[in-house]
This record gives sequence, structure tokens and C-alpha cells, in this order.
Amino acid sequence: MSAEMILYIILSLLRADNATNLEHPQIQAHLVKVSQAIKSHATKSIQATRLISLAYNESRFGYKYALKGTYPKSSWNACGIYQQVPKFAQVSTTCEKLGTDVDHATKVAVAYLNYMIDRWSIRGSKKLDKRMCHYFSGNRCDALARTYSKKHRRIRQKAIRLKRLNMLTKKVNGKN
Repeated sequence: MSAEMILYIILSLLRADNATNLEHPQIQAHLVKVSQAIKSHATKSIQATRLISLAYNESRFGYKYALKGTYPKSSWNACGIYQQVPKFAQVSTTCEKLGTDVDHATKVAVAYLNYMIDRWSIRGSKKLDKRMCHYFSGNRCDALARTYSKKHRRIRQKAIRLKRLNMLTKKVNGKN
């Protein structure tokens, strides 16, 4: 998937949330970096739509923070657009690096998702959707974590539909 397609999906998801200031140059630059990082680090097992859904669910891609010049950070010390806790990361990192370097944060998110796949022997995209509860809560999947998994799947499916719609629109417009 191209970085342009990823940016289209990101903007579509944010507009559906009535996000404001999306045309601001700082926000645009931030979202372009996010889309390029997702394109660079997406793999066959960790597809771009999964990373889009993850960043959307965790921080709405951190677009509000881009305008403030800060980054998302929770009371649990989870940082950056993927809300990762440095001490649980599979790659050496810091909260500041996760918050300020979107490419690094995406690399760390992919590493953790790959860890989850290996740790719980996850095979297939639907099974990974169900196991996203572990991204939310670690080793246990309680009711709140399962709700998170369902939300993740809904957004991932929406991203897939937006991708197909965009491709169909390009195909129709290309014939005219």
C-alpha cells in the first residue's frame, strides 16, 4: 500500500471523527510522517491497516499533539502514537523517542506485534484481531481488553473498506 493511500485512510478516519485543523501545515507534516512510517514498516504479517487501526485507537495518530509540539503520554507511561510502554518494548527505546520519532515508534510497534504473534502462536489476521487484547492489557484478556480487540477489528475493517473505495474511485476516474 502506498504512503498516499495510507494518508487518505488516516484523513478519512479522522474526518469521520470530526477532527479539526487537519489542513494545518504542522498536522499535515505529522500525518505524512505517520503514513510514510507505516508504509516503511508494514509487513505481510503486520499489514498497514493493522498499524493504522492501532495508531487510530491509541492516539488518533497523535494529530492534536503535533500542533502543540508535544506527544501523547498516558498516566501509565505509555508514549507516542501507539501508546507503548518503553519497559515492555521489544526494542530498546525511551518515552521521548517513542513520542518524537514516528518511524521509531512504528518499528517498536511492529516488533511488539511480532512478539505477540510468536508468544501466543497467532496464525491469521482474524486471530490477531482477537489477540489485540494483549496489546491493551499484557498477559490477560479481560472484558475491557476484549472490547478493545473488537474496536481494533472494526477500525481495521473500515480501513480496508476505505482502501477498496479509494482504489475503485481511481479506477472509475481513470476510465473517464
